[in-house]
Formats: sequence, structure tokens, C-alpha cells
Amino acid sequence: MQVSESVYFVDRDGRAVRPIFQADQDTGIRSYRVYIAGGNSKDVHRSVYDHQELAKYARDGYAIRCLLPEGNSSNRSLSSKDIVQLVVLPDSESAGRFWWVNHKQTSKVELADGYIWSPREKKGGVRNQAYINLTLVRPGDVVFSYADTVIKAVGVATGSFTDAPKPGGYGAAGDTWGDSGWQVPIAWFLLDRPIRPKDHIQQIAKLLPEKYSPLQKNGDGNQSVYLASIAVNLGSLVFDLIEAPARSAVTQLADLYRDGAKPGKSQERLPAELLRKVGPADVWLAVQDIISGAQVPAFGPSEEYDLLVDEEMRLPPKKVFGLAATRALGFQVQPKHFTAGKGTPCFDILETSGLRIVPKGEVLIAQNPEISFEDRVWAEGRPKLVAHLKRERAPGLAKAKKADFIRQHGYLFCERCKTDPIESYGEAGEACIEVHHRVTHVANMVAGHRTRLEDLECLCANCHRIVHRLLKQSVAQPSES
Repeated sequence: MQVSESVYFVDRDGRAVRPIFQADQDTGIRSYRVYIAGGNSKDVHRSVYDHQELAKYARDGYAIRCLLPEGNSSNRSLSSKDIVQLVVLPDSESAGRFWWVNHKQTSKVELADGYIWSPREKKGGVRNQAYINLTLVRPGDVVFSYADTVIKAVGVATGSFTDAPKPGGYGAAGDTWGDSGWQVPIAWFLLDRPIRPKDHIQQIAKLLPEKYSPLQKNGDGNQSVYLASIAVNLGSLVFDLIEAPARSAVTQLADLYRDGAKPGKSQERLPAELLRKVGPADVWLAVQDIISGAQVPAFGPSEEYDLLVDEEMRLPPKKVFGLAATRALGFQVQPKHFTAGKGTPCFDILETSGLRIVPKGEVLIAQNPEISFEDRVWAEGRPKLVAHLKRERAPGLAKAKKADFIRQHGYLFCERCKTDPIESYGEAGEACIEVHHRVTHVANMVAGHRTRLEDLECLCANCHRIVHRLLKQSVAQPSES
């Protein structure tokens, strides 16, 4: 039996009650049946052929022939006792929907851990449409996070709802809620510039839904409504207020999940196309953060592989990539979002970034990084600095700086003479650009020194040799070192 996927009712149990697109026995032509004058007789129904017209009749309160969850058919309208909501999706079946979550009390934990959750019902067993709405979210839908008078994040649903126990971390805010409910996984993008709806209330107010509105007409949040469905025009208005980078990232992720969600596929895995946005600079910074003591509690120790930072330090590959992906993508990437192992984007990107991955316990033959003669002279007799120098001159650092430089400027060039070797030699010219410590030269580094990418500069091979010669001769330099 064919039913509408775009226009349907929701009953008190959160189940979809869908209009039937049925064939006429005489002509075979399919249509939806709307009963203008009431009753169930075929003689008094009006045939409707598209969902826009169907939505109009449903909003106006007319009865429509529907397939009930039990399997039988009957007429239903907004005034039917068992119906609590009408859902009308955008014109295109591939288009996503917009949702608005008011979670002042729980936003901290939900944004950090990547989900929204509600109990199935209010205290006393009362059904709540704002809770039932979680069961209607689908992969690729866009969710606005509202708390403390601002929209501070926007997310993409990476899966459909699941039955889930009440998460820990809610504290006193969750004491009155039941222990079981519904949970939807969300990839959140934190906004650099949160949006204050009150600043735009004149445009927003006229687009708010009459029932289950997330905001009051004066712009204050309606905290009695946890999750609200908002119309495409309102969702688009709010979405356009978001800064361009976040808007672009959300759009790409939403498109991937709407296009890629298939039965049997893990709905919480991030698409490979998105993971490949992680670059060498993100990886190197993640390594430095972990070395400096950054806590990444979601990721445990590695069981099979180690990521080599130097001869003495090994880190869990998945932890490093998870932190790098969080930095690159702008939302909290969890272990469930990707797999690690040979042939995965995780390992490919780590190795492309200049780092080695080896089986745990493997005994390695020391591999000395390329260190110039001048650097060896400065480090001579200082064993701790020699070890540190190997780390600073490791391939990962140079690749990270070059990737970060390209991200900022669009291409590689010498910061001293402005030469663009790629223009002269093609892609092979990238080998002419080297990385130099501008702020603290290796001669002045002490054990434990951490280099920032902004402490480095990109120089052509000629300028790099000249700068080192000038440094050695203690002559005036073109930079701080």
C-alpha cells in the first residue's frame, strides 16, 4: 500500500498516521482522499494528487483517509482525538528538516557528548509532543541548540532515535525525569559568534509555529518545549544568520547523511569525505596538545598500534586522530564516529601527515630525521636538546606548517624573498620551501620547549641557508631569531 512520506499525522504514542495514496478501482488512477463534507463514503471524497494540496487540506482540518499503525484504514484529521500533530515535510523528499532544541539545563553535556535526549513522557505519565518529536528526527536534519538566550551551536542528526537510558551528567536537572527515554545522535558545530534570537525577533516572530513554539513572541525561550519542529522558512532564516564556515560545514554533513544513510550502514560513522578534511596541521596540533597534557577521556589506550612521535614517545593513533578531527571539523568527534586500522582514512591521514604507525611492541631501528650540519653544531654536547631537535625537525612539523600556511595564504611562497617556486617548477617546487624557527632558534631551545606553528616561517632553500649563515655569524637577521 502506498502512503504519503511528506504529509502525515502523529498520534499520542508518537506513531505516524499516513494518508493513503490509493488507486481507483475503475480507472487505476491513484490519489489521496479528502472528505470535505465528512463521512467515509467514496461519493463524498475529493481526490488530491500532490502533497502540497494534501497539506493544505490537512492544515484546514479536513478528514483524510489514512493507514493506521494497526494496519487498518480510517479517516483522520487534526481534530481526531488520537492525533496530536500534523507533519509537513519540505517539497523535496531529499531536503532536510529543521529542529530547535531548548536545553538550558542539559546543553553542556549534550553538546559535549553529541546527542539530544528526552524521557518518553512527563511526570505522571503525560505524553509530551516535544518529547515525541525526537522519534521524528531523521539523519541529515539540522538542529539548532538554544540555551542561555542564544543559539550557541548547530548540529546535524547522524542517525535516527534509539531507546536509551537517562544519560549521566544531568545532575539535579534530570532528577524529575524517568530513567528511560529516546536519544538522537547529533554532530554539533559550536558557533564562534552565538546568535541572539531577540536581536532578530521581528523577522522570527511571524514565522513561529502557533503550537509547540520554541520561542515566545517577545523572543524569550519557551522552556516547556524541549524539541520543536520549525518550518523551512524559519529554519532557513536562522541558518543564514550563522557564520559562513559553520554554515558550509553543516550543509556538507547534512547532505552526506541525507544521501548516504542506508539500511544496515552504521548511522554514527562519519563519511570518509568529511574525515578527509583533517589535515597535517590538525594532526600536529593534536599531538602537541596530548603531549602537553590535554585530556581526551573518550579515547582509551591503543590495543594494536602505536603512533610514533619520536624514538621515546608513542601515542594511541585513534586518540590523536579524534582530537585532530575535532579541531578540523568544529564538533566533538567521538570514537564511534570513525574506525582505525590499516586502509582507513584515520591511518591514511596520520601517515600522510608524516607520522609512522607501527604494531605495538615492535622494536624499531632508530631513524634520524634530516638535521642540518648547523643544527648539529649548535646541539653538540647537549643530549636532551639533540632528542628534542629530532622531534622539532621531524617530517610532521614541516608538513603541518606548510599545510597551515596554504590554509592561510592559498599557496606556498618564501616569506623572505616572496619567491613562488611552484610557479616556476610546478608542484615539484614545493620541495624548495623549508620550515625555519623564526621566534626561538634551535640554539636557544631548552628541554621541554614547544613550538607553535606561528613561531615558524616558510623560506626557500636559498633564504634558509642565508638566514642560518647570518645567525651563525651573529649578523642582523630578517626575523626575530
